[in-house]
Amino acid sequence: MREHIDPGGNPPDRPFSPGLRDGRLLFVSGQVGVDEQWRTVGVGDFEAQARRTFENIEAVLEAGGASFAEVAELTYFLVDLDDFSILDRVRRDYLVAPYPTSTAVEVPRLLDREWLLEISAVAVLPDQ
Repeated sequence: MREHIDPGGNPPDRPFSPGLRDGRLLFVSGQVGVDEQWRTVGVGDFEAQARRTFENIEAVLEAGGASFAEVAELTYFLVDLDDFSILDRVRRDYLVAPYPTSTAVEVPRLLDREWLLEISAVAVLPDQ
């Protein structure tokens, strides 16, 4: 059975789930560098947005009963792949070995032009 996962805050009124749990899988919608009021954090500052994005992922994971230890896959959407070295440094503060699979893609823009990064995740929850 599918379960909507919401860590709280004030997401926009759009038909999506921040997280969706289906059995042992927890899917985390693309997260970006916004605060609880959906205001962009660190406009023009890739590192600040990357850190906030990982914090937002962590909040969804925790709301779904998981942590970064259960993350199996991450997909990164960067407006500028030249920022990947910063992303690589920041993600080491959150991820644990064995590291999840990952894909990084450069995109011309994200939904909000202030956003520099979006990350989606899939976690595999332990047997219960």
